[in-house]
Amino acid sequence: MISSFGRRYVELMTKVDQLMPMLETLAIDDVIEVAQLDLQKALAKKSVRQVAGAARNFAGGLRQRMNAVAADDAAQSDSAKDQQSEAEAGSPNAHAASPTNDSEANSVAVGAATDSPVDSAATTKPLQTKQKGRALTSSDSASQANAPA
Repeated sequence: MISSFGRRYVELMTKVDQLMPMLETLAIDDVIEVAQLDLQKALAKKSVRQVAGAARNFAGGLRQRMNAVAADDAAQSDSAKDQQSEAEAGSPNAHAASPTNDSEANSVAVGAATDSPVDSAATTKPLQTKQKGRALTSSDSASQANAPA
């Protein structure tokens, strides 16, 4: 047996199986009438079926509640993932580019300043990304580079 409830249910069925021949014997000896025999048998069988039905209903309700909780947990984790991906979409390299402590930040700044052979004036000048209220395209930036200053 898996549980004490299962063991007790088997004992109940065994008792009902023992009761049926006893009721038959009482009907044969004319202690009870045949109508009473049928009624007692039906009640005993109904009691056993009610126990099984109640156990099935309880198990089904428990499964529904567990599935509902699991669905809620999945929905919450999906919404958390969506929020995280939306936050990362704004800055895709936020986690990789941001240093975790001050010493890393200093070493990155020093490394960028010493390793770069590019003209320092060109690196400090901000890039122009808009022109007269509209975004630059690749052809616009190429024409700007060729245009006289």
